[in-house]
Amino acid sequence: MKNDIILIPLFLLLFIIFFALFTTLDLFAFWTSLSSYGSEKTGGQFLFALWPKLVETLPVSLFFTIVFIEFRILMKPGTRFFSFLILLLLSLAILVFGVKLLSGFEKSQTSRVVTEGIEMIPGRINPMGRYLVYPIAVSGNLLKGVAIAEKEERSGNAAQAKEAPVRKAPSKGKPEGAGALRFVKEAQIVEKGKEIRLEGSEGTLFSVYRSEIPARPFSMKDQHFIETFLRDIAFFNEKLLSYAKTGGKDFYMLAFAILFLFLASGFFMRITRWPLFNLLFSFLASRAYFSLYSFLAGPVSLQIAKYMGKSEIAGSMPAYVMILIGILLLLIDILFVPFDRWKREIEE
Repeated sequence: MKNDIILIPLFLLLFIIFFALFTTLDLFAFWTSLSSYGSEKTGGQFLFALWPKLVETLPVSLFFTIVFIEFRILMKPGTRFFSFLILLLLSLAILVFGVKLLSGFEKSQTSRVVTEGIEMIPGRINPMGRYLVYPIAVSGNLLKGVAIAEKEERSGNAAQAKEAPVRKAPSKGKPEGAGALRFVKEAQIVEKGKEIRLEGSEGTLFSVYRSEIPARPFSMKDQHFIETFLRDIAFFNEKLLSYAKTGGKDFYMLAFAILFLFLASGFFMRITRWPLFNLLFSFLASRAYFSLYSFLAGPVSLQIAKYMGKSEIAGSMPAYVMILIGILLLLIDILFVPFDRWKREIEE
């Protein structure tokens, strides 16, 4: 029982370390990205980015903490039931109260459907035709702290680029051309027929056809492993935050489901006697879980809502699937993987 109780202060310490580390790195990456494109850095930009970064890094810090706390359980295993229950309740309390608290500070810093079928995510790159839009905050169809870059055209897209309606306002000395980035304090998305325009104080920044904008602002196609992992985490964070804003059971179901699945996968740290291999396998499993959620909450949920006409079932389905997988993994752990297996193999 002593080994179970000691998990509480160790878990909190690890979480604070990871939370501070990931938030600092995320803010530093954002801050330096403004310099790399020649944008003027201001305290207002930093404050705009602060709250989204805190909400963004809280869940992933918690998941890293869960994985690394398994090292302590490997060396000094306590009671299977109590250690699982303590970690589940503690991590659930941190995730629920943390997201609720942070989301309450800035109501506008969340993804909103700015016009039918189009979504903008703050703190992330959102493709709009051949343009990339990075808003710090989103409130309805109003974007704040917006970075805009034009992608380099590929030969296969040259014909489409010539047909796209493009009207750009003067940049007042900012860099122009493919890959160049400019920063505007505010911009508004306006729908004009088949066109979607980004309007600034200087006029129309650019306009593209509606068909060029994906309904979901990130795609798994032609992306690298790390990039898709970060996008999956961002998608999960946005769903969790949107559920926290609206309230209801979906928020608590999703928070419980993902934590239950992660903790039920704790036996991955005990499947072999090589802890580094087990750690790598655990991270690969974590990456698979986020991809699974993106798939279930994306195309699968859309198809369920389309054919069944029940958005409530479609929204809750990913959480139920993750809970079911977690139960299966927990049964495998109990039936086939002794709780002190790794310690006994090392002592032998």
